[in-house]
Amino acid sequence: MDQKMMIDRAQRDDMNSLERFNIWFNRIVIHKCKSHLLNSKLIVFIDDEEVKGLVKRQTTEENLELQAFMKQQSPMTRLLIQLKYVEGYTIEEITEMTEMPLNTIKAKIDNTIKLFKQNRRGSM
Repeated sequence: MDQKMMIDRAQRDDMNSLERFNIWFNRIVIHKCKSHLLNSKLIVFIDDEEVKGLVKRQTTEENLELQAFMKQQSPMTRLLIQLKYVEGYTIEEITEMTEMPLNTIKAKIDNTIKLFKQNRRGSM
């Protein structure tokens, strides 16, 4: 090989290793954040604003009911609900942040909402 080809190859190898390092580092950071969220007692504070029809600025009793229901949910479910309805992220953005499959996120959110509605009907 001539000198120019060797330099080009070395530069390509440097770029590939830098890209691989960035991917590796990002995955470690994401994994550590996920572990922290799952292992910590994550508390989600729900605003009085409408949360997909669950809370419509009605009585304080209904808001307390929603907060009590959310405390019973897993930290990951609380996080997904908070990201979607309190923080306003799209499902696609949540997918990127959590590295969870899109349909899994949709199912967790929808099932949580259905469960809450069922609990409300049962307590009425």
